[in-house]
Amino acid sequence: MKFFKIFDNNFYKGLAQLGSKYPFYGAFASQCTIESNEQIKTISIREEEGTFTLSYCASWFDKLTLDQASEAIRHSLTHVIFGHLEIASDNENVALETAKDLAVNSYLQKDALPKDFLTPDIFGWPNGLSTQEYYTKLQKLKFGQSKGKGQGEGEGQGKDKGQGEGEGQGQGEGEGQGQGEGEEKPGDNHGAMTRKNSQALVQQKINNMAQRAVQKGGRTGAPTGSLMDKLFDFLLGTGELPWNIILRRFVANSAKALREPTWKRPNRRFGEMQKGNKKKPILRIFLAIDESGSVGDKEWKSFLDEIEGILLSKKGELTVCKFTTKVEDTFIYDKRSSSKVRALQRYNGGTLFQPFLDEALKHHVDCVICFTDGYNADDKALFYPNWDKVLWVLTPSHSKPTVGSSIILTDLNKEIPDTMQI
Repeated sequence: MKFFKIFDNNFYKGLAQLGSKYPFYGAFASQCTIESNEQIKTISIREEEGTFTLSYCASWFDKLTLDQASEAIRHSLTHVIFGHLEIASDNENVALETAKDLAVNSYLQKDALPKDFLTPDIFGWPNGLSTQEYYTKLQKLKFGQSKGKGQGEGEGQGKDKGQGEGEGQGQGEGEGQGQGEGEEKPGDNHGAMTRKNSQALVQQKINNMAQRAVQKGGRTGAPTGSLMDKLFDFLLGTGELPWNIILRRFVANSAKALREPTWKRPNRRFGEMQKGNKKKPILRIFLAIDESGSVGDKEWKSFLDEIEGILLSKKGELTVCKFTTKVEDTFIYDKRSSSKVRALQRYNGGTLFQPFLDEALKHHVDCVICFTDGYNADDKALFYPNWDKVLWVLTPSHSKPTVGSSIILTDLNKEIPDTMQI
């Protein structure tokens, strides 16, 4: 993409202003492919074969001011930097996708954003919270949870069409606070905000783009704050992300996509005459817990809080396996078994890893996470078909396994941001 293009529409004018006002974002955007696509309706960004494509709707941009056009582009680019691109965007989870927008917009210029872009102050919330924190708040409000087909049929505010198939926004006979059927959330298009490669490959691409952007435009205009400083240190290869962010990215990378036919999305080959495909993420986690007596309660509570946060944001199934030198118990995690998970049973004795790995194979899971101190009583080589899908969560006093990935639970006394991605 060339910045010296003839600026024949508001998108390119906004892109030029972005490069002038925020050099970092201008340099980051220059590494993306640009395409005009009226079906996007607003703006979106996706990853395919290691390339980020920024898609925009020219007719929508022509309705924006120059500042709004520039800030809308910066909004989409920040989604990439925050790691919000998924294999399959769960666009029906309005609260989750809105939380991503709130996390992004809290670092942008509120007065310059397009009118339908939501910001935290609308809800009376502070800026700078993580996606997970905003998501938890939205869930408490039951945001986006609709029982009916609109926002009610009351006579409160007139008889105009609501956001779904209902009429008006009154408080009469309608149920729920959802956005109705067929209505997308306000703001940019998250349905097209996807990636095709693994999170690890995409993250490496983002790191390279961020490093080139800093070399070209410096960090002027990049988001700032304690969490943002950690993020950019990680992107530039000068630091590491907190363990909970790494954990969430590992889980997101393990999710698979299920295609479901839907009339809401036109068929790419036959258009609106045939159903299109909607991707829905599927996630099956196998959590192995070392109960040999060497794991501390503090580390376990901190780790379990993260796992429960992941399950809230990802619609998945968690199989819990408690083990020592053998598998002690295996069950599916739900509300009834949550207390059973939190209570660690203490066994005196050694630890063997192969039994829980064999148990994981029986359940056909997407990823295996083992909470342990890393000490294995058997010197024999461990077997698992795909070590890329195995993550060891180690206590501060640990022995690091030679296979799979690992993170260390450190800085538990510090306030670590509870993030989904960022």
